[in-house]
Amino acid sequence: MNKKYEKIALLVFSLLILIRLYLLFTQPIDVDAATTFYYFTSAGLEQSISYYPAPNNHVLHSVLTTLFYYPGPWQTYLLRIPAFIFGCSSLFLFFGITKKLYGLIPSLIALAFFGVLEPVLYYSCVARGYSMILFFTLAAVGLWLKSNDFRNIFYSAVYALVLGMGIYTIPSHLYFVFAFSLGFGVYSLGKPGFWQAIFRINVYNFLGISLSYFAYKPILRQHGIEGVIANQYTKSKG
Repeated sequence: MNKKYEKIALLVFSLLILIRLYLLFTQPIDVDAATTFYYFTSAGLEQSISYYPAPNNHVLHSVLTTLFYYPGPWQTYLLRIPAFIFGCSSLFLFFGITKKLYGLIPSLIALAFFGVLEPVLYYSCVARGYSMILFFTLAAVGLWLKSNDFRNIFYSAVYALVLGMGIYTIPSHLYFVFAFSLGFGVYSLGKPGFWQAIFRINVYNFLGISLSYFAYKPILRQHGIEGVIANQYTKSKG
């Protein structure tokens, strides 16, 4: 990257991060973030990893917020630090992936648009786990690119870890696992070693899902599997 584009990239990243910092310190705490604080953060680590009365507990996110718990006027901002860190990190991951696939200039343009998308921006400064899901999704894609279709054991193992952490944040991350695996299958179709590639991705998917299952054990003992995957909290409107 030459000096000119280095300065442009630095400017784009700086503006996107400053926007997030501004929102972090100015936005009022909303209903879901307040629920996170009341039921999990302020209740401590043990409750965060074992209590799942509703999908409002984005477990890994709740666990991380307990590390920043300090009662006082700054707690609203401290509560948002995990989401902010993962939200900003997602920008760098997105830029790295698009640069590898499409080159420098398209990746800078894409980053500028991606960074101000309403959900991407909003969840980077709100105390919820969605910025973590975005990070783990992008990380999985980046690790696939590095793993040479999951031939590299190290990157593939980290891919499995990232999947497990994503599912442990929000169980619906399983939708990404399914969609990504299906896309990978279509991408690999007709290429030499197709079945070996399908076998490899399924092995690492299984490892990631197994990891999340063991992480959910305290919740499963208390609430059962239905508490995590059921839709009993979703009601239709008349």
